[in-house]
Amino acid sequence: MVKKKSPAKATEYSEKDFKAFKQKLEKLDRDLVSCRKAAQNVLGEMDTDLRAHLDKIGVSKKHQKSILAITARGSKRVDQVYLDGIQLQETLEELLEILK
Repeated sequence: MVKKKSPAKATEYSEKDFKAFKQKLEKLDRDLVSCRKAAQNVLGEMDTDLRAHLDKIGVSKKHQKSILAITARGSKRVDQVYLDGIQLQETLEELLEILK
């Protein structure tokens, strides 16, 4: 015999709870934007610094290409995290729009 579950009841929140939740979402949205910008800056600087360092220590252009290809794979992973962050930010923005 299968027991029927009772329908879920909607939880009621106070205006204070609602505002606190909305503020947390807005802060998360701002933090996410700043993290994405910082990641972009670090990747750009890292690539430039690595090229300069490889030139300085006399690594051939052929080997530099190989080394930079390896770091590019790491950059692609970071890019995926970046894209996931954009998706999360869009979701947060939609939530904030609904909450207005």
